[in-house]
Amino acid sequence: MSAPSDVVAANKDFVKGIYQAFGRGDAAGVLACFDQEILWAYPDNVFYAEGSPFKGPNEVFNKIFLRLATEWEEFKIEPVEYIAEGDRVVVLARETGTFRETGVPIEVDTAHIWTVREGRAIEFFALTDTLAFSRAAGLV
Repeated sequence: MSAPSDVVAANKDFVKGIYQAFGRGDAAGVLACFDQEILWAYPDNVFYAEGSPFKGPNEVFNKIFLRLATEWEEFKIEPVEYIAEGDRVVVLARETGTFRETGVPIEVDTAHIWTVREGRAIEFFALTDTLAFSRAAGLV
């Protein structure tokens, strides 16, 4: 049984708010949207996946957000489309930035899959061009 349309719309707006906060550099605002038990995961073949899935806002901040802020110059996520159904919101986006250590830029399409329950993000999974990230970091 699918969720009522007002819940689906609220979930979509909630996730949009996460990207707006991220775009402003408001990490505290983003983390405030996360359930204390959020699971945050990446595909196994991206170097950010070591230790994935990450559990809880503190681990996401320390293992992901700090790395994005320190390893990348001008890292941005630009949402292109939000697709919502039930408690899931899929965000099709463009990720751009330059890896500081190598000076190599990326510009990749990505899909972020969020699960939202009771006004909190409980799961996140990113599907992205893992090879582009590895090349930018000088790993391949």
